[in-house]
Formats: sequence, C-alpha cells, structure tokens
Amino acid sequence: MSEGANIVQVMTVDQGAAAPAVVKPSSAKFELKVTPKGSWTFNLKARNGEVILTSEKYEARKGAANGIESVRKNAAIEKSFDIRKAKNGEQYFVLMARNKEIIGKSEMYKSMVAVKRGIASVMKTAPTARLMELAAPVKKAAKAAVKAPAKKAAVKVAVKKAAKKSAKTA
Repeated sequence: MSEGANIVQVMTVDQGAAAPAVVKPSSAKFELKVTPKGSWTFNLKARNGEVILTSEKYEARKGAANGIESVRKNAAIEKSFDIRKAKNGEQYFVLMARNKEIIGKSEMYKSMVAVKRGIASVMKTAPTARLMELAAPVKKAAKAAVKAPAKKAAVKVAVKKAAKKSAKTA
C-alpha cells in the first residue's frame, strides 16, 4: 500500500454493503432525496458543499440509486463529459452514460476554464463520494397540522385581548 493512502468504507447504493477500498477520503457527497412531487433526484456536492452535478428526475429510488452508480463509473472517463452552451451564452456540461443518456448536469459557468474545473471536480470526487439519503419532504397536510396548534393559540390570545379590551370599555 502506498504511503498516505487510507482505507475507507465505500458503500455502493445498490449493494448496501461496505467494501474496503484504497482511496483518499472525500468529504464530497451524493445527496439522494425525494422531491415534493414524489420523484427521486440526487446532487453531487463538492468538498466545499457546492452542488457540482444534478441528476435528472427518477420515478423510483432504485432508478436514482442506479444513476449514482452510473455517475461513479462514468465520471472517471473524460469522454463521458459533453460541454454545451446555453441560449444565454453561458456554458455547462453534462455527464453521459455509455448509452449516451444524460445522468447529470452541471451549473452554468461563465468561462471555459470554470467548466473544465467543474469537470475535474466531478472526475475527482464522484468515485469516492459518500451517500447521504435526505429525509422525505413534509407534505402540505402535515405542515398544516403542525401549524394548526400555533394558529389556534394565536386566535385564543387575540380573543382574550379583545375580551379584556371590551371589559375595560364596558
């Protein structure tokens, strides 16, 4: 083993089991989450916490998990990246699977140098990025139920104040 290399646990999403691998520890992470509409998506965040790649939307968690594994595999292949230009002139890149399907898209960049830095960051961090599954979003009904007691309390206070005011004037 080379000096400076560390053994960390790398968990593959579909296997759910950790296997030792010789890699440098990365604080980069994949954040897997459910959208408010029930689809699944993930972001790859760099060590500084910035989103460097966003997935397409998936109907099921398994599809998103497979997307993460595809990013891990394809991020090491420079030919998998395609640099594109938006209508506003800014540039971005997409990461494509071997079947040429887009598995992730970057943010917009103002310069080619920044695009290349973004690609380098994905190439470096994706293979060893840890996985974090975020909590499902709270449904509107659940949010309303949480807010309801607070609204009731506010109404009670307002009623008491109005009653005191009317008692003073009577």
